[in-house]
Amino acid sequence: MPRTYARRRGLHTCIGFEVNGDPTNPAARDLVLKRLNWLLDHYPAVEYVWIWQSEAQAGPGFSETQLRGDSFKPGSSLDLYALARRDAFRRIVDGAQGRGEYIQMDAGSRTSRAREGARLEQFSRLAYRVLSHRRNAPVLVVSGWGGDAYLCSEEYYDGLDRLLPRSVVFSSLDMIRARPSVDAIYGEFAPYRQRWPIVWLEYDGDQWHPQPNVHVFEGAAADAYRKGCQGIVGIHWRTRDIEENLAYLLDYAWQPGLTAEGFFDQLARRCYSSAIAREMGRVHSRLDSLGWRWVGGAGQTECGTFGWGPGTPDKIRQLQEERDRVAALLPQAGSSATRLRWLLARIDWTLRYSQAEIAAVNVSSQ
Repeated sequence: MPRTYARRRGLHTCIGFEVNGDPTNPAARDLVLKRLNWLLDHYPAVEYVWIWQSEAQAGPGFSETQLRGDSFKPGSSLDLYALARRDAFRRIVDGAQGRGEYIQMDAGSRTSRAREGARLEQFSRLAYRVLSHRRNAPVLVVSGWGGDAYLCSEEYYDGLDRLLPRSVVFSSLDMIRARPSVDAIYGEFAPYRQRWPIVWLEYDGDQWHPQPNVHVFEGAAADAYRKGCQGIVGIHWRTRDIEENLAYLLDYAWQPGLTAEGFFDQLARRCYSSAIAREMGRVHSRLDSLGWRWVGGAGQTECGTFGWGPGTPDKIRQLQEERDRVAALLPQAGSSATRLRWLLARIDWTLRYSQAEIAAVNVSSQ
C-alpha cells in the first residue's frame, strides 16, 4: 500500500457514512455494500471505516413513523432479530435516561429500540465482513449521536459489545456541550475493547464567540482515562478559535494527569516571550475560567431563530480587566506581539458585541 501524506505526517485516516434502512431489505443492504466497496476502492490507504447511526435515532429506535424514506416496514424479518436481541439491548430498551422528547418508554418505543439494536448489529456484521476481505483491512468503528443524558447512541454499545468482534471500535458523540465526564458506558467494557468518546470541542451555536473548555476538559480527560478509553476524538467547526481546547486534550494524551493550570503554563512558555510568559499563563487560565462566550449570556442556538444573549455585568468587567492586563504587556511581547494582538482583537470584538447585545435588548424592551 503506498504511503500517503497523512501517514507520513503520523496521522490516522478515517472515512465513514450513515447506514440507513433495514438490513434484511436487499435494496438497503446492497446500497451499504456499494458504498463500502466504493470507499475502499477509492481510498485504499484508509485505516478506519466508520458507520454512523443517524442523528437522534437512538432514542426513538427504528420505527414506522420515522421522517425519512428508510422507515421500518411491517412484516420485515428484522422483527425476528429484534425479538432475539431484546435482552442483549435491555440497557437502551428498558433503561434509557436520555432527552425526554427522544426517549419514550411505551411498549412500541421499546420494541423500536430493540429493532434498532438488531439493525445496528446486522449492518456492523455486514461491514465487518466486507472489510475482512480486503488486504490491510481497515478497522471498523461504530458511531452515532449520543450522551447518556441526551441522544443515547452509546447505550447500544452494551449489547453490541456482546455481539460484535473484539476489534470493532466504539466511538460516539457525547453530550452536545462540553462536560467534565464522558458517558458511563465507556467504563464498563473489557480492556480489549477500543473506545473513543467524541467530545464537543465547541458547541454548534455561537460560533462567532470564544468557547473556552479547558477547565471542563480537565475533568473529561481524567474521566476518560479512568474509564480505560484509549483515545478521545473531538468535533469542531473552527480551527484557531478552539486551539486551546484541542491542544489540552492532545497534551493530556502524552501527559496523563495534566491540569488546566499546568497546560496554560506550558502554552504560555511556548507562545510568549520569557518576559511575559508567566503572567500570560495566568491570563489564559482566567479567560478560560470565564467560560461560555467569556461574558456569559444565553447566546445563539444552532436551530433556533436569531436572538441576543447579553452577558453578565460581572463577567464583562472581568474581561475588560484581562484586556487591560494584556494591553499593558504588549511593549514586552517581543516576537510574540502578533499573537498578543490577536488575543486583544478577540477580546475587543467580544466586548463590543456584548455592548451591541445590551443595546439591542434595551431597544426591544422599550
